[in-house]
Amino acid sequence: MGVRKWHLKRAEHHKDASDYLLGSFDDWAAVALFYSALHYVHSSLADEPELCKDERNPRKHSGVEPGSRGTNQLVNALYPEISVQYRSLGEASHRTRYDISKLGPAAMPMLTRQWEDVKRFCEQLNQGRPWIKSQAN
Repeated sequence: MGVRKWHLKRAEHHKDASDYLLGSFDDWAAVALFYSALHYVHSSLADEPELCKDERNPRKHSGVEPGSRGTNQLVNALYPEISVQYRSLGEASHRTRYDISKLGPAAMPMLTRQWEDVKRFCEQLNQGRPWIKSQAN
């Protein structure tokens, strides 16, 4: 199974978990929704031809060492069309674990729309795109 396919399976898995948790555990549903979006983004990064191997498979949300880029910086640089939605999902994933009541009942519908934007963008980007072997430089 290619790297892209693996990330797409993980994205689906996390979305299923979010759907299952929704209504009873909205805080964890938001976390799972963010990780679904993360895997959609990683499915696209996996086949970005101009990225080196480490950036096609970022291991951190944010690069902290000089010159390093995590997923957040790569989304900002390469996918500005979904940067706001992705950042919002990430922030909600963090905030919801500590103050879900402050986010309110409108949070999950808004986050779901943002997730749909990320999913649609990544699916369109991946369509017809050549695969890069996971060990390629």
